[in-house]
Amino acid sequence: NPTGLSCAAVAIRAAARRKVPVLIHTFHRVEHNLPGEVALDEVGMLARRFPTATLIAAHAGTHWRQCLDVLRRFPPNAVVDISGCIPEQGILEALIAVLGAGRILFGSDLLGRSQASQLAKVELSGIPAAARDAILWKNARRIFSLKDLPAVESLAPKARLRLPDGRADHFCFCGTWPFFRTPALTPRGLNGRLAKAGIRKAYTGDLGSIYRQDAAN
Repeated sequence: NPTGLSCAAVAIRAAARRKVPVLIHTFHRVEHNLPGEVALDEVGMLARRFPTATLIAAHAGTHWRQCLDVLRRFPPNAVVDISGCIPEQGILEALIAVLGAGRILFGSDLLGRSQASQLAKVELSGIPAAARDAILWKNARRIFSLKDLPAVESLAPKARLRLPDGRADHFCFCGTWPFFRTPALTPRGLNGRLAKAGIRKAYTGDLGSIYRQDAAN
């Protein structure tokens, strides 16, 4: 879309002058993207066109396995955040291998995802402590030019939060990915795993539904 690209160019140029990073929502589909969606290679193209700008590809393209080859060609002024995609083991290890820990930002994707599910990507990964700290906050401090950040321990909570019921799961799937098997292939199998974990209520989706829109194209 030439008009959309022109508007993007104006915004990125202005942000580069002000040294403000630009966050771009990305969705790297198997088939062609829908109108208004931005694929990772388009972010890379914009980053090469505006080398003084800092572009952040939100969700790292979402389908991270399919995006690794694109990310290997990412120019140095383009980085990613890890918000939104399903928390799987191996995400960070793969992204660090192609980008380095210094080009990955944590993201919560609230309110679309739970904070716990997104933190689990980092806290339950096998990456070194230095890489974990870089992704959770040090990279953001550098990229957003944040200074004089108080230590977490010094921040007294202003209000006591009411935590949600830990026996309910709002983000789980069953079925088969196109490229690997999951521990819960059927609803019955998922029920058993949830019961074993102490979950009494769950809102579940079929993994096949994620790709149904692509298949229709």
